This record gives sequence, C-alpha cells and structure tokens, in this order.
Amino acid sequence: MNPQAQTEWGTRVSLDFFLGGAGSGLLGVYLVARLLTGVNGQSVKIIVTGMALVLAGLLILFSELGRPANVMKSTKNTATSWMARGVIVNLGLMGSVLLLLLAIWGNVEVLVSILSLVTAGFSILVAVYPGVVLFSAKDIWVWRSIWLPALLLCSAFMSGLATLAIADSSFCFRLGTVFYWTSVGGMILMAALFAIFWYTRFSTGDSAARQQFQRAIRNEVKTIFQFGAVGIGMGLPLLCYAIQPLFPVRGAEVVLVIASWSCLIGAFALRYCVLKTASHRPITLLGQFASR
Repeated sequence: MNPQAQTEWGTRVSLDFFLGGAGSGLLGVYLVARLLTGVNGQSVKIIVTGMALVLAGLLILFSELGRPANVMKSTKNTATSWMARGVIVNLGLMGSVLLLLLAIWGNVEVLVSILSLVTAGFSILVAVYPGVVLFSAKDIWVWRSIWLPALLLCSAFMSGLATLAIADSSFCFRLGTVFYWTSVGGMILMAALFAIFWYTRFSTGDSAARQQFQRAIRNEVKTIFQFGAVGIGMGLPLLCYAIQPLFPVRGAEVVLVIASWSCLIGAFALRYCVLKTASHRPITLLGQFASR
C-alpha cells in the first residue's frame, strides 16, 4: 500500500503556524533586545502587535475544532495531547502579555523586567510548538525529523525580526550593527537548516514515502517551494542584507522593509510546503499490533 497524502491540515493551519510564529517571534525578539541592549522605554505598539498576531493564530486554531464547546475540551489531556499543551502555552503567553502591559501602564519597572523575561520564555515555547507537534505525528515520515522543530523555531525568530522591522524600523536602526548582523546570521542559519531538512527528506527514509514526497515537491507545491520558500523567503532577504550597507539611511530603510516582507512571505510558504508534502503511512494489521 502506498502512503496517503494528509489532507487534514492545509492553508488554515499554515496560517495559524505562521501568525503564531511571527507574533511570538516579535515579542521574544523585541523584549530580549530591549533587555540586552538597555534601550529605554517599552513600545506598547510592538507588544500589542505581537499579541494580536498570536491571538489571530489562536482564533484560526479554534476554528479547526468545529464547535465553540470544543475549545475547552482542547485544553484537556495535556499528558498526551500536544494540541492541549499548545493551547495552554498560547494562553500563558497572552496572560503574561496582559500583565506586562498593566505593569508598563502602572510604571512598575521591576515588574516590567520580570514580566518581560516571563513573556519572552512563553514566546519561545509558542514559537517551537508547531515543530514539536508535527514531529510528534508518528505516522507521517516527512515530519519525523529533529531538524524540523529547529527550522520552524529559527523561521519564527526571523519572522519576529522581520515584523519588528516593519512595525518599528527606527528601533532596529537604534540597535545598529547588532540588529543587522543578527538578521544576517539568522538568515544564514535558517538557510542551512532549510537545506539540511529538505536534503535529508530527499535522501533518507522509506522509499515509497520518499517518492511521494518528491512528487509533491516537484508537482503540487513546486512553485510555492521554489519561488515562495526559497527565492522570496531566503534568496531575496539575503540579497537585500548584502546591499543594505551601500544605501543611505532612507534607502537602507526601504531595503530592510523589502527584506522583511520577503522573509514573512517565505515563512508562510515554508509552513505550507511542510504540511502539503506530508503523507500518512498505510495502516496495516501488523502496524496496528506494533503500535500497541
């Protein structure tokens, strides 16, 4: 029996993973950058933007559950369900953001610093969640790669940097070379993880599953993979970062925004390709006994 392409998760879940990654990445990157660099003041606009992106992803996730009553059920069985753990971690991030905003409005600097660290911690958990939940699907060979959680975490980090540059490019320029080289290094790391993940999926694993995966890459998602994930998502940002130092401040800002939008488009394309190239292993009688 040939593997069957998974059809349960598609565009909506890709959008959920993308929004959650961009929002959590934005919060984590901004809060850590502020704490490490000592930049004075907190931007409520950036924090609210990150929270709004995560909330939008949560709403899309809840729309997958069918009925409103299933939302509360989704938080049960945390011992076995990664979806339940993901919902709880997302709600924890939302709660810490709300407390952080209250501390900022109350001008309680000690609480602001503590809650910034707590929020950054939850942001990392939310960012890594999609890769972990996909890796935990034992019957889908494409997702059973330790490189996948690392790739999606790095992609969320880069999405956060990109969203930060779009939301407040002046803050990025205040960080100076720290922001620039972090962006360059992060993009190179993501390109390396991207290459390792896809190469190992092309060269190892069950032959039938691998052939179906290769067929999906070369047919169903070929354009999105080549032009979206690779060309726009990584090639264009790297080119922009290479030429950005050649421009004056105004031109450098435009180049940064182009690189940021390209990175975000690529982040969505990456998640879509990861989902749409996956297939379930065929269920056999021996397989059922082996899984017990």
